[in-house]
Amino acid sequence: MTKIFTLLTCILIFSVSVNAQEEGKKKGLFNKKSKDATEEVAPQEKVADVIDSMVAEEEAPDPDAPVFEFLEETYDFGEIIEGDKPTHEFKFTNTGNTPLIIAGVKASCGCTTPQWPKTPIAPGEEAVIKAIYNSKGRMGKFNKAIRITSNAATPTKVIYIKGETKKANTNEGMPVKKPSMLQDLGDDE
Repeated sequence: MTKIFTLLTCILIFSVSVNAQEEGKKKGLFNKKSKDATEEVAPQEKVADVIDSMVAEEEAPDPDAPVFEFLEETYDFGEIIEGDKPTHEFKFTNTGNTPLIIAGVKASCGCTTPQWPKTPIAPGEEAVIKAIYNSKGRMGKFNKAIRITSNAATPTKVIYIKGETKKANTNEGMPVKKPSMLQDLGDDE
């Protein structure tokens, strides 16, 4: 939160500085190249340097932070029958140097229910995030995202399930009507 406040403050200072320069140009204060003119530009450069350093801090992950390493990040159920609730377990390992804590897992749709470990995953330990898809009333192709938030080096990770829901064949398993013996006798005459 502090970084966001600092970034917004820097942007505000930059905007004020640019506006002041524009006003100065209109009044003819910066027509000559002088020492004073370059001093007026300096605050903008300082703001740009602060913004660059903040961005660099955001990009540099903690070398000891936990790291998700999934065996797969997308699973295709293929064709499923409407009404089925197929499940898949996404296996992962914490390859970082500190315990991995999953703060939450949220699916992109109410039709997908995720389940995840609520206890810390130690370095080198394996665990699973289970995805359950409810296909009832959902015909056609699907592609659902499952967003994981944690204390990992990359704090937000997204995994996916996909497939296609087909209508159940209503005639499947129904007995076939055979002609009766009386019909067979009547046909011979």
